[in-house]
Amino acid sequence: MKDSFTYQEAAEYLGVPVPTLRKWVRRKWLPVIAVWAALAISPQVFSCQKEGEAPADEKAEEPPAKVSCVIEIHDPAAEGFLDRSADLEVLAEGFEIAEGPVWVTSREMLLFSDVRGNKIHSWSPKEGRSVFLSPGGHTGSVPF
Repeated sequence: MKDSFTYQEAAEYLGVPVPTLRKWVRRKWLPVIAVWAALAISPQVFSCQKEGEAPADEKAEEPPAKVSCVIEIHDPAAEGFLDRSADLEVLAEGFEIAEGPVWVTSREMLLFSDVRGNKIHSWSPKEGRSVFLSPGGHTGSVPF
């Protein structure tokens, strides 16, 4: 599988004109990519928990402490869709293993999962963090 694609190749694959794809990537995916980058770059922020401390409440009462995040771009091709100067923000904390995220435009919310907690959480600018689905789909013991 190819590691990266040009805008032309991606546009042909998706069946859209290149200018439309560029606009879509900048307007729709940049916020999602910025959040994903924050999760990927700083997983310890979301996975650390003090010894003996209970998991975070279902609804966060106050926003997380300010954390300094940096975007490191190792492939110049990524500068086409990542903004090195984007402000990254920790939206929630207290999860054991956080995965995702996905931005749901129609509901203006971010969904992400807490694997060990077996929950899918949501975050929106208006309502903050809340549990979206519990249990989150974990089927129990799976033989590997």
